[in-house]
Amino acid sequence: MKNVIIPIALLFLGVACDNTSTENSGGGNEVSGEWSIPVSEVRDGGPGRDGIPALSNLDFTAASEVTYLSDSDLVVGIKYNNVIRAYPHVILDWHEIANDDLDDLSLAITYCPLTGTAIGWNRLIGERTTPTTFGVSGLLFNTNLIPFDRATGSNWTQIGLECVNGELLGEKIKVEQVIETTWGFWKTLYPTTEVLSQNTGFSRSYGVYPYGDYRTNNNNLIFPVNPFDSRLPAKKRVYTILVNGKSKIYTFD
Repeated sequence: MKNVIIPIALLFLGVACDNTSTENSGGGNEVSGEWSIPVSEVRDGGPGRDGIPALSNLDFTAASEVTYLSDSDLVVGIKYNNVIRAYPHVILDWHEIANDDLDDLSLAITYCPLTGTAIGWNRLIGERTTPTTFGVSGLLFNTNLIPFDRATGSNWTQIGLECVNGELLGEKIKVEQVIETTWGFWKTLYPTTEVLSQNTGFSRSYGVYPYGDYRTNNNNLIFPVNPFDSRLPAKKRVYTILVNGKSKIYTFD
């Protein structure tokens, strides 16, 4: 696997094997079949499958016409061939996944507002020639987003980069390089960038973080994490570098 650099809020997300049968995770979202992670640690976030609507058929606007972002707002940026695009946190906070096409690249920007992780997923899975799209399952593992693919309904772990339940169990995600930075810096680097617009087809309070003060740097979590590591505050932002299954973290400061 190529080197991956991931901005991340939570420190250690345990993964273990645990085959299981049907259970209910507590919020009405059924957890069934074989899982490669402990099903007892798969949590229902509440909204249910597609309760948080992932985006497709995206609408973009020119950087010069963007009025809803301040220079300090965070964006996820990508440059692929001659296509340059930014996906603002203020929109991803409410949708978590944006399915996009950049020339010949089928991309899903996956973003978990609880762990602060933004990762570019290639939507071509394995040897398949037709890209899938990803939706938000409403389930969480170690408080991290579990996307599902619409081709098979299989569940995936965002940070783990693999399918953990369903027909595609064990399949890996090919990542595409994205950059998380401020809007002010990104538009300075790429003044011709396109920007995901607020014209999403959904009525949301873009610019208002939907989880209150959850981004506060402390140990107060909505959902439990196992194993829990106390060497740093649980929500302290760090960079994680993954190389061939090994990882190392660096704090922002």
